Amino acid sequence: MKNTASLLFACMVIAAASCKKDAAQTEKPTTQQSKKLYPVTFKLSQFSTDVKPLGMKTSDLKDQIKYLHYSAFMDNIHNEDYVDPEYEYHPINQVADSTANFGTIKDSLPAGDYIVIFAGGNTSPFTAIYYDDLRGYHAGAVSQSFPFGDCFGGGMSIHVGDSVINKEVVLKRMVSKITVKITDALPANAAKFVLTVDNMAPIVFPANQRTPADHGFPFGERYINYPVDAADIGKKDFAVSAYVYEGNLGFVITCYDKNGQIIANKILPNVPEMFINVNKQYNFSGKLFENNSSFQISIDDQWGESEDIPFGYHSDKSIK
Repeated sequence: MKNTASLLFACMVIAAASCKKDAAQTEKPTTQQSKKLYPVTFKLSQFSTDVKPLGMKTSDLKDQIKYLHYSAFMDNIHNEDYVDPEYEYHPINQVADSTANFGTIKDSLPAGDYIVIFAGGNTSPFTAIYYDDLRGYHAGAVSQSFPFGDCFGGGMSIHVGDSVINKEVVLKRMVSKITVKITDALPANAAKFVLTVDNMAPIVFPANQRTPADHGFPFGERYINYPVDAADIGKKDFAVSAYVYEGNLGFVITCYDKNGQIIANKILPNVPEMFINVNKQYNFSGKLFENNSSFQISIDDQWGESEDIPFGYHSDKSIK
């Protein structure tokens, strides 16, 4: 049942993405050209003080992201003349090293109510999707190539037509970071590691930094490969890292030889809160290649102090 639901939702997302793909050069529908347009401006210059990695100060936009995305969707709840979002959809994409006035978004929209979203990251551009499920939940969402890096998002509802809109926007982190450190020496036949991420949502809602997992949708597994260099053989503390959206159920670390045979693998324990939470750093560490090996996990809430938990942790036990 889980696989069926995951496949169905994946098909829905792919179909939506293909219909509403965000290309800045896409010609706007002719239905817009007959309507009076009102200017809207947003300036994204800083991040909130609690999301800069390993720090508490605000940071400039270009220091953190390379790709910036903006989309405005006509709100189908508050507009009686609502049409399909494909025809009321305004994407703007910016790249830090090639866009003049990077971080300032200027658009022109017909009068009405809109859902506006922003997303910024450092690995790949974003694709916008208007999410509308059978339960009545609707929101602007984005997807990006996986694996991705640190990324931030924001969003709001606006009414266009009554007054000039010129807003400052502060983005918040919409991912968490997973690090797995192997503390015993890598064997001579180790060729690569694979991190399996369970229940990995393909999209995220920038406005609240959440995923459809919050609404009961299960998702499949995603995989990240990490080659082992010759210089790493025999060394301890080999580490791999990944950024993920919130809502993941678990992780598996597997080591393969050059022929694709498994040397060792480990199912990482559930974190104390069961699901990965946004804006936290989870650090797993322990021995992988010894029998009866055990790991530890430290959790950085807002990338601050850590709390150590046995790798064999069970959710019914208290944290030590």
